[in-house]
Amino acid sequence: MSKNIDIYHQQAALFAAQYDALSFEQVHHCWSQHWPQDQLVLDIGAGSGRDALWLAEQGCQVVAVEPANDLLQLGLLKTGKKVQWLHDSLPELKACYQLNLQFNTILLSAVWMHILPSERKRAFRNITNLLAPGGRLVVSLRFGDFSDERVAYLVSVDEIVALAWQFGLTLCFTSDKTADSGGRAKIEWQTLVLELPKAATT
Repeated sequence: MSKNIDIYHQQAALFAAQYDALSFEQVHHCWSQHWPQDQLVLDIGAGSGRDALWLAEQGCQVVAVEPANDLLQLGLLKTGKKVQWLHDSLPELKACYQLNLQFNTILLSAVWMHILPSERKRAFRNITNLLAPGGRLVVSLRFGDFSDERVAYLVSVDEIVALAWQFGLTLCFTSDKTADSGGRAKIEWQTLVLELPKAATT
């Protein structure tokens, strides 16, 4: 994933402009019934801060994670003190763990295709361990190759469902495949919402 991080870092302004040309509502409309409000949210791979800022404006306390430093700096400028930023990355999420927090919603948007298949089980486990009981993990999957030097690996709903079952999450929503919000040809997206069961009461 380090090659991809380098590209996002070196071309941060270009990617930020691309992300900010679209709104949260345009990109994430397919799972609108699960949008969080007044929750503790972790946005992994937060990019320009577009999504993190929108979530903060809905009353959420947001922690944004970005491994590409120049993108992180642009995100910080965009969101100001409304969002807490961390320089961190999958699969370890070491800085996230140091917060000693459990999140009601974790957003993993346009990230999974960059995770090496050999690191995905560990990444998914570490994400799941950051969820609060009853918390939800939102994963958007990109289908389609990149036209630049970024590396993507195959993704599938079946893989996410299998990992969810392994780590105790329940699938509560799967969107249809949708065309790219930015109008790019041969790119489709699909979003899954997974839930960690609430703690048992005695």
